[in-house]
Amino acid sequence: MKTFIEIIPYLSGPASSVIILLIVIYLLVRYFVPVIKEYVDNQKEAFNRTLEQHEEDRKLYHDTLTTIYNKMDGCSQNIEIIKIDIRRIEDNQRKAI
Repeated sequence: MKTFIEIIPYLSGPASSVIILLIVIYLLVRYFVPVIKEYVDNQKEAFNRTLEQHEEDRKLYHDTLTTIYNKMDGCSQNIEIIKIDIRRIEDNQRKAI
């Protein structure tokens, strides 16, 4: 049987490099690609969940702003009524003097 030192030139030659490369490619395709595929699928699902939550948040934001606008509009109308009432009271006081 040949010793390890006698086998080294055969293991480090171009043909053995090709064989090692093929083994590495096979191992990558066999074990690493499925892991990457699962990781990418999980990231895609997480991204889709984030988009759905974003849509819900945008709807809530829109509804809240609409409610605030409506309340402000109501306050504006009340302020205008109060101004009119104050002017009327001032005019009545001026006429009384």
